[in-house]
Amino acid sequence: MLRVLCIILLFVLSGCGISVYSDAIRSGASEKGKEAAATALENAEWWLCRAASVGAIKDRYGTTTDKSVAYHIICQDATVGNLIFPADTKWKVSQ
Repeated sequence: MLRVLCIILLFVLSGCGISVYSDAIRSGASEKGKEAAATALENAEWWLCRAASVGAIKDRYGTTTDKSVAYHIICQDATVGNLIFPADTKWKVSQ
């Protein structure tokens, strides 16, 4: 049964290029895909900057200067403060 449904779905989707509405379908799918990707990225940044534990942040992004700088650039709008600058870092986040 699942195999039959997959085959039918394959034929339906492969026919999108032939139909008169194919451009509208692809455009709609593209726009919804962009919106979904933007929302997913926004959620990931929220988790990274506001919900991750301090220990997890230090373990992941506090190991090198480049990683700590990248973390601070991405999370500069979050109110987490200076969590992970290694001792050798001369780069400062503008507060």
